[in-house]
Amino acid sequence: MPVYMNGELVLYGFVGDSYWREGFTSTEVLEALAEHGTDNDLDVRLNSGGGYAFEGLAIYNALHAHKGNVTIHVDAIAASAASTIAMAGDKIIMRAGSEMMIHDPSGYTFGTA
Repeated sequence: MPVYMNGELVLYGFVGDSYWREGFTSTEVLEALAEHGTDNDLDVRLNSGGGYAFEGLAIYNALHAHKGNVTIHVDAIAASAASTIAMAGDKIIMRAGSEMMIHDPSGYTFGTA
């Protein structure tokens, strides 16, 4: 699913590249921002249960650096990494019945020192 539609950024699905789920990546967001123009105000529609924390952080930073005003519309849910993305808005609008879920990040490591 394209992330830039009708002049809006539409971030639905998994945050990051995933073999099993449709979603969006920071690279796709950067490409959409370039197409939209850095000085233009931007509406972002967000509906995501989350995904990769660092991918969400990269998207947050890209939206936060956008020179135009950014309005985030949480259409249904902004959970986990998507809640980080939501905080990039100059204005955040929670639609009727929508939810935001914030938690501490988790991760894992493996291998040798």
